Amino acid sequence: MEFLERDVKKMSSLSYTEDLEGTQSYACEDCKTIIYPYMKRYCRECVKPNLEHLPIFCCECRTPIEYKTDYLLDNNEVSELPQVYLLCNCSKGLWLPLERGSTIMTFKDWYLCNPAPSRYANNNEIYFTKCQQKEEDLFLQSYIKANIDPNQRMGGELESLAKDYYKLCHDTISLNLKLGLFNLFLTHQLGYRLGSLNSGLNNSIKDLVEYSSPVFWEDYVSTYFDSCIVRIDRLMDKSSHTHTNSYQTYSDRYLEHYHEQESKSEICEIDSRLSEIRDQYIAHDDRRFNPEVLQEGLTILCGFYTNKVLKSINTLNEMQGLKIVFSYDPRETLLDPGIAMPILKITDNELERYKHEATFSAPK
Repeated sequence: MEFLERDVKKMSSLSYTEDLEGTQSYACEDCKTIIYPYMKRYCRECVKPNLEHLPIFCCECRTPIEYKTDYLLDNNEVSELPQVYLLCNCSKGLWLPLERGSTIMTFKDWYLCNPAPSRYANNNEIYFTKCQQKEEDLFLQSYIKANIDPNQRMGGELESLAKDYYKLCHDTISLNLKLGLFNLFLTHQLGYRLGSLNSGLNNSIKDLVEYSSPVFWEDYVSTYFDSCIVRIDRLMDKSSHTHTNSYQTYSDRYLEHYHEQESKSEICEIDSRLSEIRDQYIAHDDRRFNPEVLQEGLTILCGFYTNKVLKSINTLNEMQGLKIVFSYDPRETLLDPGIAMPILKITDNELERYKHEATFSAPK
């Protein structure tokens, strides 16, 4: 998402490092003493850690600016990672984090980014800029609530249904993340794709896996496998009448209000191979780690996710008239977005420390 320099200059902005991090202050809940940054994290008057974080106020509406995260809608595609943003009470009080880049024509434009929690992890200067857009136009949770009840038939149930559908969407996206990590770590365990990934790691991923010991890594990878099976099984459950976190149960609840949409509500059937995998790997605790078997299971799970799970959530989108699409490939490497990187970086740092100690402790 790109913003022109001339437009950004007209918008209100807050510096991520100076305004949002540099002015972090607190008030004592007992005596209301203000505690500023870099001071001890307790009230010197009361000698208590009863601190309440003080918000930043919008210069236009004079209301606190709220820090939020949600999935971004970009050309109706739902992002696979949550996006950080700010919100105030202005009619269009959406603040998006932008960083400046350069185009091939050397004009400086601004691009949407996702700042890391630490100022030291961000490469460029970041500004939260009030972009004169509505939250419901760009973020999933508010978009769902604003659009799933066009004829206002739900009444008091709107809040509950909107919340449940957002959780379904969240679980669908989270499943993609789990499958992606399972794929990344399993394939590297097998020795695949061990070339340069521009990851910034000092050691190859193969070294990190081997350093972690086979027992740890086998258990770690198997945990993702178990989690993916359980998540798919729950989403595709057609038997439960009380469990709201499945496509079929949600569909039935929505059709109670919009029964004319029934022709668009067909949810995919669960794959028999998934049941076999579940019975073999979840119901029995006597299995042994077998990368080849897990690789076959990963192929089945990824195919089922792409052809059945995503199709089911998009069926519900169409039934409700939501102009959003879920389209992910869990087999893409998740190093660049920084999902797998923290896990690998911890091992990388430990391996470097171990090498350093071994070098200096070696006999001369």
